[in-house]
Amino acid sequence: MITATPANLTQEQAVAMAARNGRISFFGGLPKTDPTITLDSNLVHYRQLHIHGANGSAPEHNKRALQYIASGQVPV
Repeated sequence: MITATPANLTQEQAVAMAARNGRISFFGGLPKTDPTITLDSNLVHYRQLHIHGANGSAPEHNKRALQYIASGQVPV
């Protein structure tokens, strides 16, 4: 799951919605004035979630992402 929006609630919902052994990428950074979220660490622990942060991309990454979406490999 990729959170590509600067919204605290989106990141919290991603953790709540992730399946067991799910992967979550926090791509959209949060505002500097409100950079924290509430994290239920039991969900991370018992569902064995993988959370990482990412930023930046090259035009080739955007092209590849659109190809994944168009092919159905990434459901939107």
